[in-house]
Amino acid sequence: MSISINSQIQYTAVMRNSIPNTEAVRKSTGISREQSAAASYSTYLADRAEEEKANQARELRQQLRELKRSVSKEQNENSTQDRIKTLFEQSAMAEKEDDDKVEKPVNYNSKEVESKIRQAKTSTSAGKAVITAKRKVLEMQRKIAAGDGDPEELQLALTHAKRMEMVAKKKKHHLEQEELAQITQKRDERYEQQEEAANELKNSMVSAEEEKISKQEDAIFDERQKQISDTMDEIRESGAKVSDEMIADLNKLISEIGEDELKELEEAMEMLENMEIIDPHMSKEDLEDLKRKHRASEEKALIKADLDYLKGMVKHHMDISASMPGMSAGMSPAASAMPSFNVQV
Repeated sequence: MSISINSQIQYTAVMRNSIPNTEAVRKSTGISREQSAAASYSTYLADRAEEEKANQARELRQQLRELKRSVSKEQNENSTQDRIKTLFEQSAMAEKEDDDKVEKPVNYNSKEVESKIRQAKTSTSAGKAVITAKRKVLEMQRKIAAGDGDPEELQLALTHAKRMEMVAKKKKHHLEQEELAQITQKRDERYEQQEEAANELKNSMVSAEEEKISKQEDAIFDERQKQISDTMDEIRESGAKVSDEMIADLNKLISEIGEDELKELEEAMEMLENMEIIDPHMSKEDLEDLKRKHRASEEKALIKADLDYLKGMVKHHMDISASMPGMSAGMSPAASAMPSFNVQV
């Protein structure tokens, strides 16, 4: 309100100073004194109303700014309290998890992907098996990276899952070949077989190269498992205390052994598969022979993966039993997690 009073005083002074000018104007224009006074007072009232309106607007804006600052400060205080509360809760949960930490089983179902591969009858269903296998590989890799489970079991499960992925890809590729042959055969049954002998020779060479690549892949997997097994044996024999984080880091490092070489071998295998030639106009008898050959190749890879996984799990549980005095191999606490295999020949 002080602003309003000062403005009024200033206006009065101005009005006094302007009276002679007003009088001069009045005399020059012939307006009466009463009319001039009324006009001046009307102007004064209008100016004062405008000034009051401006003062009220300024006061309102000031109040809004203060209100915003108050609300913002309150929100910041609430946000800080919420963050502090969240940090305390997370800290309490982490401490509880550390206190309750136990060795969790890997819970890897070695038959899940394998059954999908065996049941796949089309390239589409085989492609779904490939996706499932990839998901299992990623799951095992995540568990290894997080140290979530027994390191040897995780490594065995990762190797088996990776092999399942390779077999799933192989079957998908084989089924794509078969479907191409069946479609083409129905359309072009009357065409003669083309260069059957040459193609058979080339395919046999491709198969031989594929076999070499498979052995190289097996060697990488065997080396990984040997590394983790030997390391865990040394730790058990030495009796040294090694933290779970160190073992998890070691297991992650071992799981990456030969990874670049494996990718190169997979690329080479894909290149060989693309080089493989089949006659899409083959007879029904030849197609059946091709199917039998493909199923035999897939079955061989499945059995190899199963046997290596089973052998590794047996050794792993025997090592655990041996490290526990007074407990026989048949009394292993993890015996219930042993996989069962239905080997088909």
